Parts: sequence; structure tokens; C-alpha cells
Amino acid sequence: MFMQQNDPYFKTNGFFERSIVKRVEEFGNLVEVWSTKESRDAKDDAQPSSRGIDSFQIVHAHGRFWIASLIFDDERPGVTLPAKYLKTPGL
Repeated sequence: MFMQQNDPYFKTNGFFERSIVKRVEEFGNLVEVWSTKESRDAKDDAQPSSRGIDSFQIVHAHGRFWIASLIFDDERPGVTLPAKYLKTPGL
């Protein structure tokens, strides 16, 4: 669904995403990763075109880690990243 909705955009625009901060919580075989990200239309863009969070739910089973789900959301008017997601935990 994501690819179908965004295919026209990606045919004419670039997409470069990088993680700037990761928060990882683990318990038993469960892992939750919140990755604060910046996206750019061109690799050399000085400013990101968007920022947001990718949230991964991961489970350790059968000798490996499996991504059980991935959800994400981006900043927009009225929804901005809290300061705690812009710095490495513990710093």
C-alpha cells in the first residue's frame, strides 16, 4: 500500500532518511525501538524536508530477531518532536 500511494512521488523525487537518535527498550524476547529520523529530498540538502519517529516492535524467536511491526509518524502543524526524542537517552 505504501509503495502504491507514493510511487508517483518517488519516480521524480529523491528520498534520503537517516536516524538521528535511537531509544531502545528490551524485556525478555521483546525489543521496542523508537528511531528519531530526518528525511531529505536530496542527499546534500542542508535542512531536512521532514522529521519524525519510526517505531519498530521486534521479537527474538527461532534464533533471530523479527520485525513484528513498524509504524511511523512525522511532524506537522500541532505535532512536533518533544525534546526527549532529539537527544540520546542518558545524556
